[in-house]
Amino acid sequence: MTRYLLTTWLVALCTLGIAQTNSYSFAKFVAPNGIEVENVSPSYYGEYKFNDYTLVINQKGIFSKNTMYLSITKETIQKNDKYSVRGNYLFGIKENDSIFCVLDGDRYFYGLREEVQLIGDSTSNKLIDDGDCYYINFYDQGIWMPARMEFKNGKLLMSHFDYPSETDVFDHIALRTSTLHDGLNEIKLWPTSEEWNAIDLSVIFPEVQEYIRL
Repeated sequence: MTRYLLTTWLVALCTLGIAQTNSYSFAKFVAPNGIEVENVSPSYYGEYKFNDYTLVINQKGIFSKNTMYLSITKETIQKNDKYSVRGNYLFGIKENDSIFCVLDGDRYFYGLREEVQLIGDSTSNKLIDDGDCYYINFYDQGIWMPARMEFKNGKLLMSHFDYPSETDVFDHIALRTSTLHDGLNEIKLWPTSEEWNAIDLSVIFPEVQEYIRL
């Protein structure tokens, strides 16, 4: 009897462990009832900022501009002819250009802007117009991970795809595949328009980043 109870407990524990390691993605870009477009409406073109993150939207697409904060030692600059400092500007990091820097101790600190195209000619990502919002669908090796964009009162509200570890929000989606990979149950979903509309979006887009238009 004790052995039976122990076996039952272990099976239940393993089942619970598997349930807690589900990973969800979409097999096709969402929303299913939306329209694929090349860009947002031109009226939304501009530059939007949230903390150290900047989104630039223009006729070429949507771009993310972030600042990486780096440093270089005074010794490195002194021993390498590639680098030089004139006033508060560091030369040699960017080709044919200088970067504002601040000396703190024996290191010069500077910020380097990194630009990544999210929507446009150089990416496989898809932009879907769903009427009251847009979805940027990020493509990665056969799966899609959406981010929701809503323009409201001169602001850009951005929410990235996420969900609770033990969620049942996708249980009603019938068409799916499941693959066990390194202990992770990877589930790809094909929601219909009706199934997508039945999803509580506040569950899968739980946090909103408010970008201010500059």
